[in-house]
Amino acid sequence: MKNVFKILGVIALAAVIGFGFVSCGGGGGGGGGDGVPLPKNLKNTKWKNGDGYGIEFSEKTFKKYGQWGAGEMTCFSAKENGKITGKLGSSNVWDYMDEETICTSYTITGNTIVFVGSDTPSWDKLLEGTWTKESSGTGGGDKTISYIYVNPSPTKTTYRVGETLDTTGMVVTAYYDDYTDGVITDYTMELEDGTAIKHGDTISLTPKDYYHITIKKGDINSYFSINIKAAIPSSAEVGITVNAKASVKSYPNPLYHDYINTVTITLTLPDGGEWIRPNGGFTDEQEEAIKSWVSMTSTGTSPAVSTWDFYVSVSGNKLLLTYDKSEDSTMGSNPVTAKGTVTASIVQEKVSEMKPYTNITGTVTASTETASDSNWSN
Repeated sequence: MKNVFKILGVIALAAVIGFGFVSCGGGGGGGGGDGVPLPKNLKNTKWKNGDGYGIEFSEKTFKKYGQWGAGEMTCFSAKENGKITGKLGSSNVWDYMDEETICTSYTITGNTIVFVGSDTPSWDKLLEGTWTKESSGTGGGDKTISYIYVNPSPTKTTYRVGETLDTTGMVVTAYYDDYTDGVITDYTMELEDGTAIKHGDTISLTPKDYYHITIKKGDINSYFSINIKAAIPSSAEVGITVNAKASVKSYPNPLYHDYINTVTITLTLPDGGEWIRPNGGFTDEQEEAIKSWVSMTSTGTSPAVSTWDFYVSVSGNKLLLTYDKSEDSTMGSNPVTAKGTVTASIVQEKVSEMKPYTNITGTVTASTETASDSNWSN
């Protein structure tokens, strides 16, 4: 009987040892948590085929790269030289993802690997066939940059002449011929004329939109765009123009017409100057104060036009007082006289009141005191 117990004990011990060898040698059992380890002969390796597709194995994850783009799975089961399965994404979505088969078996010979039985519906290519070993981990050794890409661009993209270039927020990524990528900082920058420029240099360029700054890494280029505006003038002369017109809209009934009268008075700052519109728009009191900057008369118009009927708006260096009104009329009644002359001038005593509504740091004056439009006709 003692011999029987000894035999049973040996069998039990062998079973425990054998079970341990299966678990360790297989590189992991069923998935869960944060995944299971991959077999030692796959960990931290990268493989590619002749079509530009690649797969990279880490400790517990594997991802595609190259022509595939990105796509990472977590290992759910793995056996050395045997079946490997995984689920796409991270643990917060695994309940909704199917377990996919990377391969039912694989064979490594030197620097090549052959996958058999791949079934990965979420990837657009199976791992069937022979793949060549690239490198370990994230790559190493000599490699060549295929292209560089700026994303995101610098936070500041609009400048005035005389400001300094600020590349804060910009990230430049290099993409290599082994399908790896990484952020680089040892690049240079050039203006459109080839002049070198760097963070903190003064921008002394002609104002224009979409000026390209070239990023250079060797003979590989990329770029980002900036907008360049005129420098803010220390003093400004405000010009005034008047545009007046009338139009007549006829309806199917020939006795019924709609007379539309429009007058726009524009106060213009020089290049670099801007009118400031408060957040939320002008208050009624502010609009009335702005209207008092202009003296206007209308002759031969019906109804008479008054600056108090205008509304105020701002567009860059232009402040507009706009009157837009329609009048109904019939042939049998007294029709609107849709013609005449409108004259406007800046009230010199009110010029100083303009400054708080501009970005000018110095003196604001009026260079043109009067303007008229006598072309107001049907």
